Amino acid sequence: MAHAQADEPLIGPNAVIQTAAALTALCGREAAQRVFAQAGLSRYLTAAPAAMLPLREVAALNASLAQFLPPERAAAVAAEAGRRTADYLLANRIPALAQRALRSMHCWSWWNASRSYQSCPNQSFPEMSTS
Repeated sequence: MAHAQADEPLIGPNAVIQTAAALTALCGREAAQRVFAQAGLSRYLTAAPAAMLPLREVAALNASLAQFLPPERAAAVAAEAGRRTADYLLANRIPALAQRALRSMHCWSWWNASRSYQSCPNQSFPEMSTS
């Protein structure tokens, strides 16, 4: 890992770990090696980071993705990396009770925006005045 300065912004290692997984899955190992090499981060393909990283490393990786891949492919890799990160966080970092609360809040927000019960069929909602 590059050494972060005391005031330098940090980001979790999943920003790199899940990008590597998504890139390899969608574009192949060779593409992942080239993108990571261009960003100066090849070391993370052989030893995944285990601690917070300087944000500048992830910015370099994202710039390399954008430079190396066509826009639609880079967007697909970023979306897949985001999905993988969310799955990891839900499985390993967010307690079950908090997950249920988040789902309820999502359903409530969706219902409130659409005034429809269809997106959350197992939820009961209080009647709300629309005036």
